[in-house]
Amino acid sequence: MIDGGLDQAQVLQLLITLGGPEQPPVWRRVLVPADMRLDRLHDVIQAAMGWRDSQPHTFSCSATDYGPADPEREHLDERDATIGELVGEPGEDIAYAYGSGRHSVVLEQLLPHDPAELYPACLSGAGLCAPEQDRPQGAGGELAAEAGGFDLEQAREALAFLSAVP
Repeated sequence: MIDGGLDQAQVLQLLITLGGPEQPPVWRRVLVPADMRLDRLHDVIQAAMGWRDSQPHTFSCSATDYGPADPEREHLDERDATIGELVGEPGEDIAYAYGSGRHSVVLEQLLPHDPAELYPACLSGAGLCAPEQDRPQGAGGELAAEAGGFDLEQAREALAFLSAVP
């Protein structure tokens, strides 16, 4: 964890890996601004994985949990923390729980902000997400698994849409 020392204009390259028995492993590599709030990072993960945000989620770092604002749940409001506040050095990670799965978000590297690029962005990935109700769907409504697996262009388009949303 960092103490505000990270330049918030930096870009973080994150590796998001699903926990669980998926074979081959399911992962996505994304670029996000360091000042991205955790609620927006949740949107990025959902889009990159092809999920529909149909299950509860939390982020965990050290002994602190963050999630949607809810006075009845024992976590901090995810809108009050940025990813750059939680990870600042390559190799640092946070946990992302979605539904019953616990996943890893690892900072791979810090990059300078490129004003010609849109963030967030998906660089690469592999594997399909499970369970079936959360697998990505293609343009015709068919499950991506039936259409041939992880679709990098589909992930990039979903994240490009997020870059246009304030």
